[in-house]
Amino acid sequence: MILYAMIMRARDGMPLSATTDCNHDANKNVKESKRLMKVLARKTSRFPDRCNLKLNGHNIYFSTTGGVSYLVLCESSYLSVLAFSFLNELAKEFTTRYDERKISESRRPYSFIEFDNIIHKTRQRYNKPQTLSTKVNLSQLSADIKANPPAVITSEDVEPMQNGYGKANLSTVSVGPSAKLEPMSWCTVISVISTLFLASIDMYRGISALSVSSIEEYDGPSPVHGLLFLFEGALQCFQFYLLVYYSRYRLLESWAAVGMMWLLGFAGWSWAVRDTLQLVVRLVVTSAAHGCTLLRPLAKKAPNYNV
Repeated sequence: MILYAMIMRARDGMPLSATTDCNHDANKNVKESKRLMKVLARKTSRFPDRCNLKLNGHNIYFSTTGGVSYLVLCESSYLSVLAFSFLNELAKEFTTRYDERKISESRRPYSFIEFDNIIHKTRQRYNKPQTLSTKVNLSQLSADIKANPPAVITSEDVEPMQNGYGKANLSTVSVGPSAKLEPMSWCTVISVISTLFLASIDMYRGISALSVSSIEEYDGPSPVHGLLFLFEGALQCFQFYLLVYYSRYRLLESWAAVGMMWLLGFAGWSWAVRDTLQLVVRLVVTSAAHGCTLLRPLAKKAPNYNV
């Protein structure tokens, strides 16, 4: 019996379509075989175009043609000629419906998930081989398999052992894909540029202040003024980071950064190292960066489709 099927782009292992009606996932052996099949699916480009992986109670067959890999998970008693015939039918249907350019330019996993309808219908037919009307083709395929047998690979070829244990048996913490932010709006882009501009000015003024022995031009000989500018510049660089990149505690960090910037801004104004206009501009840019950080949402995850 055919249990599961997948279609992958060979060059990078990106899934294009797969079986979605998985009725055997409660079985631990099936679940483990399916997991190993997904690992293999990302590495098909490393193996010959037609291979067979034998597992405990199951077989995985795959063939690669036209830059696309077709994989199927079967019970060990299922005939290999039927499995490869099933894969050949999927390949013909898939290449008929989707051209190479569309497949190559696809950027989203499972972009062709609607092809599952074809997988489901074809799997139903091949799970009842007595109803198949392709005996002539099967005989030709059987002769071809005998003449050019598929390469036999092992689970260790797919998932190398580490210190005598497979990766599936190691106690590891799965962190999943890193979170990403939605693309920046024009307001966020303006805020990024403004924040970097003020940060560069503060860094320059801070370094200039600390490089001289007397800082009379900043109304006092104390180097505290220079340190004030450098600290403000560092905080603005941190605001830039929060605007552009994801951080787990970015909202809390943004509140802390804007609070510190307001305190330092008024401190500089009270020490007469900047005038009222400079203070207002700085607080507006800082508050805008804070607002853009709060309003920029996380990118939505691609749907799982139960595959």
